[in-house]
Amino acid sequence: MKNTESYTQKIKQLIETEESPNLELALQLMKAVSEDENGEGISPELYEMVTDTKEKTLLCLQRGVYAALRHFDSLNFSEMQLTNLPDEIGKLTHLKQLYLGHNQLKQLPREIAGLSFLKALDLNVNQLTTLPSAITQLSQLEQLLLNYNQLSNLPDEFKRLRNLKTLQLFRNQFKEFPMVVSELSKLEVLWLGANEFNTLPAEISLLQQLKDLSLYNVPIKNVPQQIGRLSNLRELSLKYNQIHILPSEIGSLWRLKYLEIDHNHLQQVPDTIENLRNLEHLSLRNNQLERIPKEISQLNNLRSLFLDNNQLKELPKEIGKLTNLETLSLENNQLTKIPSEVFALKKLKTFNLRGNHILLKDIREIHRKFPHLY
Repeated sequence: MKNTESYTQKIKQLIETEESPNLELALQLMKAVSEDENGEGISPELYEMVTDTKEKTLLCLQRGVYAALRHFDSLNFSEMQLTNLPDEIGKLTHLKQLYLGHNQLKQLPREIAGLSFLKALDLNVNQLTTLPSAITQLSQLEQLLLNYNQLSNLPDEFKRLRNLKTLQLFRNQFKEFPMVVSELSKLEVLWLGANEFNTLPAEISLLQQLKDLSLYNVPIKNVPQQIGRLSNLRELSLKYNQIHILPSEIGSLWRLKYLEIDHNHLQQVPDTIENLRNLEHLSLRNNQLERIPKEISQLNNLRSLFLDNNQLKELPKEIGKLTNLETLSLENNQLTKIPSEVFALKKLKTFNLRGNHILLKDIREIHRKFPHLY
C-alpha cells in the first residue's frame, strides 16, 4: 500500500482553509486516494471534516466522493434551495432516510430507484408536479411526505409501495381523489387536506389499518357510510368542508380519540356518537347545530368539547356526566341558561360562554362554583 500520509496532511490543510476552491481540490484528492486504496487510504477524521455541514455533504455526493458517505443511513438536504437532486443519489444504496424538504425541486431523477433500503423520504414544500415511476421501486418505503407541492395525480405503479404506512399530500392540486391510494393496505396515516376533489369514495374503507385521516379543507359534501369500516382510526379531521350530514356509521369508529368537523354545514350530530367511548377531543365549531344529543353523555373520556359559533339554544343536562371534561367552549351561540348539572364537571379548567345571552345572576353563579376557571 502506498504511503498516503502526505496526502492526508495536504487534504486536511486544504479543508481547514474553508475556501471553496481548496475544498474542491481536497475532494478531488480524496476521491483519487479512496478509489486507489478501496476507501481505506483516508482517515475517518477527514471524512468527518467534509461532511460536517449539509453543504459539504452535498458536494461530496456531487463530486463522487462516495466513500465519505458510505456510513450514512440518513441524509438531510432540507432548506438548501436545491433545484435538482444529483443523479449520484442513486449510488447511496444504504440510505434509510432522506430529507429534501423546503427546496425548489421540480422533478426527481430516475436514479432514485437505487435507494432500495429507503424507509423515509421527505419532499415537503417543493415544486413537484409529477412523480417518476422510479419512486415506486422503493419497495421498503414506509413514510412519504409530499405536502405543499403541485401534484395532481399519482402514477398507477404507486400501488407497488406496499410497505407505505404514512402518506402526506396536504396542499397539492388533486382534482380527484387519487384512487391508487386505496390499494396501499398498510397505510396508517393519510393526509389529503387542501386539495380540490369534492368526493370521498367508498373505497376509502379499504384502508383498514388507517389511524390518522386528515381531509381538512377539501370541498367534500358527503361522507360515505363505508367510513365506519375504518375501525382502527384514532384521528379524523374533516374541518373546512361542505358537509351537511354525518352518517350514523361514524359511531362505529370506536377507537377514535380526536375528531374535528369544524366549519361545515352540520345541523345535527348522529346519536350514534355515543359509541365513541375513547374520544378525548371533539370539535364542532362553526356549524349550524341547534341541539346536541343527550347521548354525548356516554363519552366518558372526553377532555375537550368545542361547540363555538353554532345555533345552540340549550344544552342537554346529561352533559354533566362528562366527568373528565377539562375544556368546554360554547362561544357565540344562543344560550340563555346553563343546566345546573354542569357544576358536576369538577375537572373543568376552561369554560367559554362569551357571545351568549346568559343572565348576569347565572354568570355569577358559574364564577362562584368555578372560581378557578378561565
